[in-house]
Amino acid sequence: MNNIVISKHSQKSGTRINFHIIFDNSLSPDDIENAIKSFKVNDEKISSHYNDSIYLLNDAAVDYFATINELKSEKTLRNSFLIWLPYDEYGGADEVDPVNDRLFKQRLINNANIIGSSNKNQIDFFLWKNQKFTEQQYKDWFGKKLPCIKGSDSHDSNDEIGQLKDSNSKPVNKFCWIKADPTFEGLKQICNEPEDRINICDTPDKIKTVTNNSTNYLSHINISKVGTISGAREWFDNDIPLNFDMVAIIGNKGEGKSALTDIMATACNTHCLPKYFSFLTSKRFREKNGKFASNFIAEVTWADGSKDSIQLDQDPDLNKIEKVKYIPQTYLDSICTETSSDEFQKELRSIIFSHIPEDNRLGHNSLEDLIHYHSEELEQQLDSFRSQISRINTEIIGVEIQLTPETLTKLLSEKKELEQKISAHKKGKPKEVSKPSEPTKEEQKKIDAVNKQIKAVQTQIELLENRIESAVNYKKAVTERIALARKLRTKLEGFEKSFEQLKDDTADDFRILSLNIPSTISLTLNLSSLENKIGRLSRQEIKAGEYLSESGTRSLVMKKQQLAENAEKLQETLDAPNKKYQAYLKDLREWEKILNKIEGDKKISGTLKYVEEQIRAIKNDLPNKLKELEIKRSEQARNLFAQIEAIRQIYNQLFKPVQDLIANNALIKDELGLSFDSSIMIANFISVFFGNYISQGKTGTFMGKVEGSDRLERLIEGVDFGKIDEVIVFAEEITKSLKQNLRDEKQPFMRVEDQLRKDVLVQGVYDFIWSFDYLKPQYALKLDDKYLTQLSPGERGTLLLIFYLLVDKSEYPIIVDQPEENLDSQTVYTLLKPVIKDVKRRRQIIMVTHHPNIAVACDAEQIIYCEIDRKNSYKVNYLGGAIESPQMNSYVVDVLEGTRPAFDNRDAKYQNR
Repeated sequence: MNNIVISKHSQKSGTRINFHIIFDNSLSPDDIENAIKSFKVNDEKISSHYNDSIYLLNDAAVDYFATINELKSEKTLRNSFLIWLPYDEYGGADEVDPVNDRLFKQRLINNANIIGSSNKNQIDFFLWKNQKFTEQQYKDWFGKKLPCIKGSDSHDSNDEIGQLKDSNSKPVNKFCWIKADPTFEGLKQICNEPEDRINICDTPDKIKTVTNNSTNYLSHINISKVGTISGAREWFDNDIPLNFDMVAIIGNKGEGKSALTDIMATACNTHCLPKYFSFLTSKRFREKNGKFASNFIAEVTWADGSKDSIQLDQDPDLNKIEKVKYIPQTYLDSICTETSSDEFQKELRSIIFSHIPEDNRLGHNSLEDLIHYHSEELEQQLDSFRSQISRINTEIIGVEIQLTPETLTKLLSEKKELEQKISAHKKGKPKEVSKPSEPTKEEQKKIDAVNKQIKAVQTQIELLENRIESAVNYKKAVTERIALARKLRTKLEGFEKSFEQLKDDTADDFRILSLNIPSTISLTLNLSSLENKIGRLSRQEIKAGEYLSESGTRSLVMKKQQLAENAEKLQETLDAPNKKYQAYLKDLREWEKILNKIEGDKKISGTLKYVEEQIRAIKNDLPNKLKELEIKRSEQARNLFAQIEAIRQIYNQLFKPVQDLIANNALIKDELGLSFDSSIMIANFISVFFGNYISQGKTGTFMGKVEGSDRLERLIEGVDFGKIDEVIVFAEEITKSLKQNLRDEKQPFMRVEDQLRKDVLVQGVYDFIWSFDYLKPQYALKLDDKYLTQLSPGERGTLLLIFYLLVDKSEYPIIVDQPEENLDSQTVYTLLKPVIKDVKRRRQIIMVTHHPNIAVACDAEQIIYCEIDRKNSYKVNYLGGAIESPQMNSYVVDVLEGTRPAFDNRDAKYQNR
């Protein structure tokens, strides 16, 4: 049809609008003909000239708007026609003056359903993609997006079907592709989905993708009986073609939807665990050890013509390639209701690994292996720092024991006891005996001679005692040096073994790099001097032992005993007064020796001076020493954390392809709020802290199962475990909480060992706190800056699906069973819809759904309606078609919308609002 646009300025004939009316092919030709006859030309119906072909060709110019209004007013036609308005082609609206006739031009477009154009600029404009204009401007102009199509304008039977022509009617390398049933209802769908259902090009990208990756697209599935099953239900005898874009499987509850996905996934060798299946289980179709299921076989056909088949009593072979990604409803439920999932982490690692370029995988087959390869040396350094921290903890515990109030009390008591012992000993000092009176010269001469001999013997005894004490100390020092030398020898031998192991471990690396190990790294270990040292020390130890033995030619102990006996014999030769005096001198020497032994030396334990030195150290030196050790421990902890951070950086490096994908995808990053990062997180601290070390039944900061756990959670809460300063403060707070009872306002001192579980040592809990073994570099998905554990069940389901659909690099089909179960309708529409529409351009999606926002809003290319005919031996029927198919449309309305009256009732209420 056409309409002449008259210029309002010159009143002369203007642009001729050559618009087209496309009628529903279900209309009777008579109704269409009667409608055309009723159109008016200059107030005269066409019917009066209907048989005049020249008139119809040259003069039948009807009014565009009147014609549309007349069609809408006719009951049989109002919903059975489409207006196709040419734009930049013959009789197109582009010729209308956009300045003087802007509103008229706008009315022309607003009354059209389809725009005729193959120009990309015009296509983008009517799809609201031209960034010069805002969405609101587009809405004000057109109200909705409009489809642009182009006719092939073929006038020759030899023309290639569908090939477009240029302005000179010459073929161009373009075709107008419309994705729809070849029916009027199918054509109407391009008005609802103009962007996704039309493609003007040589070959659409999706067709190219399927052609180039035909092994990744399911073409058919056939489910049939292997043989005759006597007295059994009919069940399956189905052959179902599958669309390469999106297939929505619908049906009422218990009508075979999950059965189809379980069977399809199994035939495609899914690696999803059978425990998540809902139909192919021992409690349902595989009951009685699969005896009944063994009579059925499923065969899938791929786009390249290849086939895979499996009996329905068999599980997929995990040693063979997985050809689909299957996400059953029960698997989704487990992810949505659990705060952590090994299965999800496994999938996460697998998909991250798929994004790492092949040349960066370094020959490894999994993310775990690749991370271990990059972090192996760092892990060894971690062990080294943890050993150093453990040694410092040993020193700290020793100082802390000395600083306990009990230790000071014990030392003060010991001091008092020693002072009392000294006081008592002083009271027992030998009573002084006066030197005998002057004897005769002869007697004196004799006495002097004996005394001189006694004194000489006593001097020798004292010298021997000093030599014995020196020998004791020397033997002790030599023994310690021998132990040290042997320990050093063991370390060096261990180092040599480690070096040999290093050469073995790196031999392949050197070979690949064409390097020579000896010229690159060598070790010279000469233990002869050390062995000689051990030999000399051992001989010295033996010699010192001989000095201290009770017998033998070198025995100092025996010589002392002999001298003592000689002294006693000499004393027997003296007269009574001198004998008494010499006995007094001997007792006095013994008394002084005992006194000196009690008073002792600050280096000898058990003596007064030693105890006094310990008390002084507790009051003056040890607090500073403890602070120094704690600072030293914190420094080593920082070094330890640096290694953990270095491992996290490895994660960042490996995950960069996924991070870049998110950063560069506006749909993922901005609209969905999906992000991915690596971080250092605390893992299992509470369970290990209470499960392995601290008893909540004992008095202390963490006493009480609920109260103690809450207190620990509050200490953890708010700590950024990716920052070393906060981690150090956390470890210090935990340590302080064990040394003081923070439940008490006075925060009294507590013995750590009094709060521990049976057979647990303080060393163990200190090493746990300061080893940071609970700090784990982790990679995590986040939705709106919330980690998986912080999300609601619905958010977790959304995150999982978005991740699988958008981030998963796999090209094989994805089958999802009822993804909307844990999602609200708004989330499905605003988040899931754009994701599904984006992914189905490059990947086949098969979804079981009860939600219209998935099947309808996502514009599923194929609907499969499921029903079980229970009156006919439980025969399962799978009926497929496009959403525009009247039969499928009816099923969709009944199943997903709750029947047409229910939908109309809701719609009316929304309209009233």
